Amino acid sequence: MAFTTLRVQVNEQTLERLEQAAAAQGRDLEQAARLLLEAAATLLPAAGRCVIVAGPALEALETILGGGALLSGADLQQKVERLAGISFEHVRLQFTPGQLEEIERRAERQGKTVESLVAMMVPRIHEQFFNLIDTRG
Repeated sequence: MAFTTLRVQVNEQTLERLEQAAAAQGRDLEQAARLLLEAAATLLPAAGRCVIVAGPALEALETILGGGALLSGADLQQKVERLAGISFEHVRLQFTPGQLEEIERRAERQGKTVESLVAMMVPRIHEQFFNLIDTRG
């Protein structure tokens, strides 16, 4: 494997963070910076784009989505899908953000969680399923 020298300029704050990382790892600044850059490069997508979310924005996303810390892109996708719809067997009902807000308002008015309101509706949907098929056919 060939190695290439790369020169970068960083501001004082970034330099300080790199020096702290190096000290914590027991490495010199060059080694620590190289390892951090190599690790960061593995996270870059081969094609497409990369969105970095950190600090208060990340905390807000995790609060909205629930289920603890976001661990990966796949974890984010799963949590968004869970938030944005309801699945019955292999059928998924998708909702717009406005519809989700309306479901939340109705659950709150009834003193229930969204999950408990949906759970109450499943037997009614199941009960009416065959009636709906008969009227369409």
